[in-house]
Amino acid sequence: MKSSTEINNFNFTVEWSAEDGQFVGLCKEFPSLSWLEDTQDQALAGIERLVRDVKKDIDAEKHYDKKKAKELITQALTSCDGSKPELARRMGMTRQYINAVLRGDKAMSYGMQVMLEGIISDAL
Repeated sequence: MKSSTEINNFNFTVEWSAEDGQFVGLCKEFPSLSWLEDTQDQALAGIERLVRDVKKDIDAEKHYDKKKAKELITQALTSCDGSKPELARRMGMTRQYINAVLRGDKAMSYGMQVMLEGIISDAL
């Protein structure tokens, strides 16, 4: 049993894995990624989500720019109703650290940029 679909220029396939006793979602463009689930729909949704997350990380890494810290923090604050404590909670950081990045005392890491961009995109 096998089904294929193309979404956003990625080719996804769902196959039955007799070895695992589950459906496995695959992506032609990311052959090292797979997702096991009990149903075809769940396997497809899982591999799509995984590819989307990996693609976000790849895109963020290519576009990493620590100079965008103030802009990204400001945009992320908007999605947290302007609350630095809420932004800090979502990011697992202290307000003091976020303020230090805003002032330029600390540099924004790649991981921080990815988190900020995720908060911003989730609010859209």
